Amino acid sequence: RITPPVAPTKPAPLPPSKPAPLPPSKAAPTPPPRLSSPAAPAAPAAPTHVAIADFTADDLSWQLSVSTGDKLLLVNDHGDGWAEVKHAIDGTKGSIPSAYMKPAAGDPGLDPSLGLVGTGAG
Repeated sequence: RITPPVAPTKPAPLPPSKPAPLPPSKAAPTPPPRLSSPAAPAAPAAPTHVAIADFTADDLSWQLSVSTGDKLLLVNDHGDGWAEVKHAIDGTKGSIPSAYMKPAAGDPGLDPSLGLVGTGAG
C-alpha cells in the first residue's frame, strides 16, 4: 500500500523578537543625567548707601556721576577719600568721593551718624 504524500505544514509563527543588543563599542551613548532647573540668578543686593550730593564725573572712565538721593551699593572703600560703588538702578559702577554718600538707613553694618562711608561692606 502506498501512502499519499503529506502536504507540508507551515511552521508555527515565531514570537516577535527584540534586536540583539549592540556590543559595548557600538552601543548608543548614555544621555547625561537631567539636571534640575538652573538656579535662579541671585537677587540684587540691597543698596547700602545713598548719595547726599550731586557728583558729576570728570571725563575719567573710573568715575561715576550720581545725583542726590541715588541708591548705591558700596563695592570697595579705597580709604583715600574715594569709594567704588554700583548704582542700584542701572548697575553702573564707578568711583565717587566718599563724602558724597552716607550709609542708607537701616544698614546694620554701618553707622548712619557718620555721614560718610566707613570701611566695611566690601
